[in-house]
Formats: sequence, C-alpha cells, structure tokens
Amino acid sequence: MPPTDYKKYYIEHKEVIYERSKNRYLEHKEKYLELQKSRYYNKRDEISKKKKVKVTCECGSSFRKYKRTRHNRTKKHLKYLQSLALANGLILVQEIDNIE
Repeated sequence: MPPTDYKKYYIEHKEVIYERSKNRYLEHKEKYLELQKSRYYNKRDEISKKKKVKVTCECGSSFRKYKRTRHNRTKKHLKYLQSLALANGLILVQEIDNIE
C-alpha cells in the first residue's frame, strides 16, 4: 500500500520513477513525437499570434514577449538598471559579486 504522503514517496523513489518514465518514453517515442507534431499543427496559428506580441520595457526598448530574458541581458537594459540603482542608492547583485 503506497503512503498517503505523495511528496515523501516521490522523494524516496525519485530514481525509480525517473527510470520508469524514461523507459516508457523510449518505448513509445514515435507516438510521443507524433502527438507533439499534431498538437503543434493544431495550435500553430495561436502560437504565431502569441509570438507577435510586442512589449515596451521601462528602459525604452521594445521587443517580442518571448525574448524578454534575452533583452534583460542587453547592455541598454543593464545600464538602465544601474541608473535606477544609483538614483535609489541600491547595490546591484553584479556589483556585490565584484566586491568579493
């Protein structure tokens, strides 16, 4: 009889569960790939609409919504964050790393 605490069970049997799901995927790989393709083709219009959404950042740049993390690493955005930090008297994480 499995324990009622599912999180505890998962933690204790993590490797077994992982191996079981990996084997299941490898046995039915073609089926999973076909399902993935069919889901994509059914929703591709919806996906393309979501990708076309533009966002304007506080730093003045505009970019596609799905490229937000890429934008957050740009020089322009980082420079804007530094100017905000200086204005408010805050220390950025990058500066803390440089101090140590």
